[in-house]
Amino acid sequence: MILVSGIPGHTTRIVLLLCSLLLSACLQPASQACGDVTDTLEPVIQPVPTSAQPADPWLWMATEQERLSDWLSEQESRTAGFLAALPDRRLWKNQLARLRTFPQLDLPRPHGQHDYVFFDHGGDDHFSLYALQPDSLEDCAGPAVCRSLPESAQLVLQVNEWPGEQRLHSVAVHPDGGELLYARAQIGTGRLQWFLRDLSGEEWSLQLAADVSAELMWSADGQSVLALTEGEEPTLLFADREHIQDGAAAFRPVLRLPAQSQVRALNVAEPGVFLLLQQSSGEQKLLLWSSPDEAPLLLAEGWLDFPRYIGTRAQRHYFLSTAQSWQGELWSVQATGDGAVSWQRELSTQTGRLHTGLVTERGLLLESLGHAASQLLWLEAGPGDELAPPQRVPLPHHGRINDMSRDRSAAGIRFAFSGPVEPPGIHHLDTETLQLRLLWQSPLTEHDNDLGLRRITVVQDGAPDLPLYIAGRESVLQSDEGAPLMLEAYGGFDLPVELDFSPGRLAWIQQGGLVAVAGVRGGGEYGEHWYREGQGLQRGNSVEDLLAVIRYLQHESYADEGQLAFFGRSHGALLMAAAAAEAVERGQESLIAALVLDSAVLDLLRFPQHGAGSDWVAEYGDPADPEMADFLRQFSPYHRVLRADRDHLPPTLVVTARDDPVVAPWHSFKYVAARQAAAAEHPVLLRLNSSPGHETTAAVVELIEDYADRWAFLAFHTGLTLSGSSP
Repeated sequence: MILVSGIPGHTTRIVLLLCSLLLSACLQPASQACGDVTDTLEPVIQPVPTSAQPADPWLWMATEQERLSDWLSEQESRTAGFLAALPDRRLWKNQLARLRTFPQLDLPRPHGQHDYVFFDHGGDDHFSLYALQPDSLEDCAGPAVCRSLPESAQLVLQVNEWPGEQRLHSVAVHPDGGELLYARAQIGTGRLQWFLRDLSGEEWSLQLAADVSAELMWSADGQSVLALTEGEEPTLLFADREHIQDGAAAFRPVLRLPAQSQVRALNVAEPGVFLLLQQSSGEQKLLLWSSPDEAPLLLAEGWLDFPRYIGTRAQRHYFLSTAQSWQGELWSVQATGDGAVSWQRELSTQTGRLHTGLVTERGLLLESLGHAASQLLWLEAGPGDELAPPQRVPLPHHGRINDMSRDRSAAGIRFAFSGPVEPPGIHHLDTETLQLRLLWQSPLTEHDNDLGLRRITVVQDGAPDLPLYIAGRESVLQSDEGAPLMLEAYGGFDLPVELDFSPGRLAWIQQGGLVAVAGVRGGGEYGEHWYREGQGLQRGNSVEDLLAVIRYLQHESYADEGQLAFFGRSHGALLMAAAAAEAVERGQESLIAALVLDSAVLDLLRFPQHGAGSDWVAEYGDPADPEMADFLRQFSPYHRVLRADRDHLPPTLVVTARDDPVVAPWHSFKYVAARQAAAAEHPVLLRLNSSPGHETTAAVVELIEDYADRWAFLAFHTGLTLSGSSP
C-alpha cells in the first residue's frame, strides 16, 4: 500500500477505479540522453517584478459561492450551446461508446486456494472482484488466449450494484484466500464503512473506533489485522483475528509514530511491516515493525531518498532507491542482531531508470525505464543467495508494465502490460527459460491490423534529447502529409509519461488522427537530474522541451500548420497552458491549433491555499518567497493572461470537477474568466464534469459524454473529420 498525499495528476494504479478514457528506433541509450543535463539554477524564464503585476480581479471565485454559482450557470449554458453545435459530436459519442464496452482484467493474485482478480465485463462503472480456480487462465494460453473470465470464476463483490454515492475504497484478501476485508467510501463525506466477507457471501459489518483511518491490512500470517490512523501523531493499531469475527474490532495502539510525521509508504511483508516516514524537517526514516511486543527496528535514516520496497527472500529485504544514482539502484538490508543492520548495493544500472520490481524464490524481476518505456531485467539468485548479473527479457512491444505478481509456481511471474496501440494483456514469464506467454488480452483491436507506433528521439541543440512516441494508423504514419495530431506530456513530480493503453487514444487514432506522447524534463523518465532540470526555477526547460517537440512534429510533417492540439491533465495541463502562452509571446500562434486543459494547476501564486496545494511547494516553489513569487508570476498561465493586452491563445476547452479535492477548481474558473475578459480571439469554454474527485471516477455514460465533447472540440479545430460525417 502506498499513501501518496496530493500529487496532482498522480494515478495510483488501482483497479477499483473505472478504467479512464484519458488518455516507442531510439538513436541513443537513455543513459546518454541525459548527458547534457547540467545543475544550473538560473531560471530559463526571467522573473517579473511584483510592481509589474496587475491586481487579481477574479480572486472572489475562491470565496463568493453565490456569485460564483451564477457565473458557472452562464458558462455551462455557453459551453453546452457551442459543443452541441459541433458537427461530429454525435459520431464521437458513438465511437467512444463502442470502444468503452470491452472486457478488462486486472492482474490475478494467488491467495490460498484461489486467484483473486478484478474484472469489468465491458461498460461497467466499476470493476467487480472474482475468485478464480488456481491457474485457470493457464488453460487458454498460447493460440487460445482468454478473452473473458473462465466459466468457473466466482463473483465475490459486485460493486456495480451499490448505490451511486458509494465506491469501493480498498480490499485486503486474507492470506488463506477464504475471506476479505473491504471498505465502502461515501462520496463527498470521506466516511468509510468496513466489512468482513467470506466466499460463501456471508458478511459482517465492522464497528471501528472513530479514529481508525483509511486502511485495514492483514498481517502476513493472517492472524491479526492492522490499521493506520492519520493526524498529528500517526499510530499503528493492532487487533487479533478472533476479535473481528463477531463484527467488532478491538484495536489497540502498538506503535506511535513521531508527531508531525507523514507515512509515505507502508508495506506488509513476511517479517512484519515496513514504514517509510517523512518528518516535518524533511528527514526520512525507514522502520521495520515486527511484533506488538517489540520496538521498531530503524533500517535507515535520511539517505535512501524514498526507497521502494519490492520484497524479501532469504531474510534479506530489497529496495529500489535513487539516493546515490539518478537512474536508481537495487539495495538489500538484513538485520544482524542487537539492532544492527547491514546494507548492500546489489545493482546499479546504466541501461535505464529502475522503476519497480518483484522478489521471488528464484530471484528478482526488475522493471527499468528506457526511452520512457518498460524494460525487464531478471536477476537469478545463485549459491549463497548471490544475485547473477541481470538478463534482459524482451517484451513484445513498447509500453508500460502496470503490475507484477508471482503465480503459484516457483518459476512463474505474471505481469500486466499494455501500449499506446496494444490493449491490456496478462503475460506469464517462466524465469527458468525467460520465455513469455500471453494469458489474457482484451479483444478490442483484434481485427485491426493497421495500427502502428514510432519510437523517436528528438535531438535538441545544447539541451538533452527527448523521448517521443507517435501512434496512429500505419497508412497515416507513412504518409508524407500531416494529420490532425494530439500531443500529450506531463513533465512534473518525477513521474514518467504514461505509455499504456486508453480507448480514448484509440478512438482518435481509428479516425485517422495521430497521438504523440512526449517525455520532457521535470518528469520521471531519466532520474534525478532530468527531474531537477524541470523543477522550480528550472520549470521553463519543460516548456522549451515541449516547443522543441512541436517543431520536430511539424518539420517531419507529422502535423501541418493548424493540425496540432494539446491535451494536458493536472500538472500536464499547466505545462501545456504555459507552452501555449510562450508560443504566443514569441509570435508563433500558428504552432498550436487547440487546447484541452483538464483539472489544471493555473494560478501559481495561490496554489498552496486550497486543495492539496500545500504539498506542492517543493515542486513549484514557495510563493511566500519574494524571489520565487516573481518567477512564479512570470510562469503562471493565469497571470500571463492578466498581463496580455489581448488574448491570442488558441481555442481552449477547460475541464474541471466541481469538487476536486486535489486541484481546486477555481484554478480553471479564474483562467477562463481572465481569458474571456481579455477579448479572446478564439472560444474559451469551461466544462464541469461530474467526477467526485481528481481522478476519473464518473459513470461510464458520463465519461463518454465528457470525452465526446473533448474530442469533438479538438477535431473541429484540427480538421479531423469522422467517417460518416458530412464534408
